[in-house]
Amino acid sequence: MGSINSRQGKLYLDFRYRGIRCREQTDLSDSKTNRRKLTKLLSQITADIRLGCFVYSEYFPGSKRASLFVDEDRLSTNRRTGFSEKYTVNAP
Repeated sequence: MGSINSRQGKLYLDFRYRGIRCREQTDLSDSKTNRRKLTKLLSQITADIRLGCFVYSEYFPGSKRASLFVDEDRLSTNRRTGFSEKYTVNAP
């Protein structure tokens, strides 16, 4: 699990992915409501990482860090696609 911190009045996420510390700045001001929103987002990120279907560039498309994880993103996308194809129920 990561953490939510504030820098100059704006919130950012701080978590680890593939052993690399990732900090992603948001435009959200430091408030109780915005911290709650980011707590939900961080929980989803953590779950996706554990399931092996986290795609960095989908969560943070404009991030400089996204380029570090291109290969991992490709693998995660394949896993997610394979999972959905395997468990999709076809309606008659």
